[in-house]
Amino acid sequence: MRRGETVYFPSGTVHFVFRLRGDEQQTMAIGGHLLRFSNIVQWVETIKLQLRYPNATNEDLSSQVVLGYLYAVRRLIQSATTEMIESFGGKGVIAVFEQTTKECIDLLKPKRRKC
Repeated sequence: MRRGETVYFPSGTVHFVFRLRGDEQQTMAIGGHLLRFSNIVQWVETIKLQLRYPNATNEDLSSQVVLGYLYAVRRLIQSATTEMIESFGGKGVIAVFEQTTKECIDLLKPKRRKC
């Protein structure tokens, strides 16, 4: 890549930033979350994996952040028209999203210690 170029990775894509040897320039990367309606299952599965293995990512996945994302998508789904439901992938995809969302919420619950 060259200065000013942009690259897009879909959710869940493993990626790294390397600087060439001898390159005295600073390297800056800015990230964010972009959610596509047609990809909500892969997105929520990625969230679940990040919750299950918190040391596998350098992102801060606090309960508040994750719940905010999940509830925002859930609200979009609940307010969706029939046409929009198809853009999500249909009722089957929404059912998988809902089940995986419940699993994410369970992973966020504090674990009880066994005596």
